[in-house]
Amino acid sequence: MTLHNNEQQQQKSAAPADSSAPDAPASAAEKAELARLNSLLNERLREPRGMQRAFPEPLERLYRSNHLALTLNQQKTFWPWVVATVGMFCVFGVIMAQNQQGVIYPLNAVISLAVLAPVIAIKVKALSRHVLFINGLAASVTLLAFQIASVVLPDAARQKSVSEYAIIFITIAAFTIARLPLRHAVIWVTLSLLLSRLIALALGVDLELDRLLYFGGGSITFGYLLGFIQYARERTVFAQEYLLEEEKRQLRQLSSELAQLSRSDQLTGLPNRRYFDEMLEMQWQKALREGSDVNLMFMDIDDFKLYNDHYGHQAGDDCLLQVARALGGQVLRSSDFVARYGGEEFVALFHHTNRQGLEKIAQRLIQSVDELALPHEKSRCSDCVTLSIGIASLRPGADNGPQTLIKLADEALYEAKRQGRHRYLFSDTAQAN
Repeated sequence: MTLHNNEQQQQKSAAPADSSAPDAPASAAEKAELARLNSLLNERLREPRGMQRAFPEPLERLYRSNHLALTLNQQKTFWPWVVATVGMFCVFGVIMAQNQQGVIYPLNAVISLAVLAPVIAIKVKALSRHVLFINGLAASVTLLAFQIASVVLPDAARQKSVSEYAIIFITIAAFTIARLPLRHAVIWVTLSLLLSRLIALALGVDLELDRLLYFGGGSITFGYLLGFIQYARERTVFAQEYLLEEEKRQLRQLSSELAQLSRSDQLTGLPNRRYFDEMLEMQWQKALREGSDVNLMFMDIDDFKLYNDHYGHQAGDDCLLQVARALGGQVLRSSDFVARYGGEEFVALFHHTNRQGLEKIAQRLIQSVDELALPHEKSRCSDCVTLSIGIASLRPGADNGPQTLIKLADEALYEAKRQGRHRYLFSDTAQAN
């Protein structure tokens, strides 16, 4: 659950799915912030009371979003059972009403409306983000109804004791099943207790403070304890999942960086021979399926050994780097591919390109190196660094393979060198000569 990825997906559940896609490289500031968050979470996991405090932003915002998403998922799964249970309770209440219909019927109506409110919230998209508030309101209204019933009903009524024990159950549910934040649960439950006593006072009914302390105070204490355990556990699981996902992300990024390094030439930054071999095999198989040609260019800096001997190896490296940039700048399509083959040799693949197109590309490649105007006093064909290119096109078949194509392009390059360098030559022309 990486921070910079999951902030864009804040409505996912608290257990995010792993992704095999490579993560975008983080900036130095992002890396420092992630390291700070990781260190803080690890410290809190080691502390007995570490999960009681809010996470630093924006992690706290992500936690709340995941908490809300999980609450919605749970309510969408279990709402039929809740409605069925409340419906049965109301039916039994009517059966047991006897001569207390004036209290029981309004009680059932209020409870039914209160329970339906969270169901409506998860069904109406505009209300779903307020589901925690609606849950708290529903719990508070239901509690208020039972508390009034427990005060108004006579001691001999069976529903009175049912209401009193329902107060305990609903108070505990407000702290746990409703998934309210602890402070909100305390506020809603306390508000219902106070309102019930004010209503009892207004009706001139005995406040029954002893029952208030026993059923109200006791259930709040027990509910808060259970809610605190759930709250701390949920935050602990979130922190552990976050750290685990962050570790996975770092491993994926490291793996991606290592793979990139293994495919890149350290000097020029171009793809290396290993990557070229992979791309050639991939294009070969694709051309085999399509019945098309694979086009390969073999390029070589003319008299580079003489350049190195005369100007030194550092100048030789600078020359290779500039030539590589010039050649890489001619990659105009996503399917085009230029790589360093080794030493002063470069290779290029141009998919779905006819002979005329290959000629134009070869001319551009040679011109791009000419425009560098790198002095080369020891060159046997120019005063500056130049390039020779051998071009081969081959349709894959049962009697050939990628090495056949490489051999044809290499032979064409050799012939271009023999004919005077600073030119391009197709393999069929080279064979004719």
